[in-house]
Amino acid sequence: MAAPRTDLPVRGRLRALDNVQGGVCSVRYLADWAYRAAMTNSNRYLQKRPMPTTWEQLLLVADSDFVSFILLRLGGVLGSTAIWLPAHSVEKYLKAWLLKNDPEFVPKNAGHNLKMLWDQARIEFPNDELFKEALFDAFIQELNMGNNAIELRYSYGIDSKDPIFTRMYTRVACRLRESILGRSEYLTRGPFGIAEGAFGGSTHFLENPEIETRRIVCAGVDRLLSWPGGAEDDFARL
Repeated sequence: MAAPRTDLPVRGRLRALDNVQGGVCSVRYLADWAYRAAMTNSNRYLQKRPMPTTWEQLLLVADSDFVSFILLRLGGVLGSTAIWLPAHSVEKYLKAWLLKNDPEFVPKNAGHNLKMLWDQARIEFPNDELFKEALFDAFIQELNMGNNAIELRYSYGIDSKDPIFTRMYTRVACRLRESILGRSEYLTRGPFGIAEGAFGGSTHFLENPEIETRRIVCAGVDRLLSWPGGAEDDFARL
């Protein structure tokens, strides 16, 4: 059997392979070919590139976690480690904020205790509106989980009380994003200040994503922030 041409883009290779096999594209052959191609690289399945830890990079991956959680929440998927994404993203948001303020701050040495990171940010930014709401303090305290962090990471017997959990997390994440970027950039950067790169895009075989992540997530966030919540609800400013 002739090998597929490697001088074509992925879609062209698949068409060429389809022609070679008389219109029947073998899934097994494709898998074998992909495996052999991967074997030629030292990193077969993951690509690692050297890069510094910057506040911009931390903000991007925090936004990516946020987008991932909202997608899972909209799909009703909150089991497994989905519930870990909010805590992980809040940690990255806080570290991005602290690093932007102090280039000497070393994120990897700061640990994973959300309450400690939150308190450190409060010391650095005592006048920020984020720290004027007791609801936010209570949310961070509970999300930190203390000695139960492992249970949160692996979702051992922990369920989120929705919709209030997702609403509060969305509110905190958007406020953190605004504090990091500043009000002006938050409004001009994109919907809810979310980095465009956090919505994903085409990659290799998955050239055309099957869902419109940006549209779905932004519509979901808009609903979450505008959901009536009585006296505690001031989402309109976001």
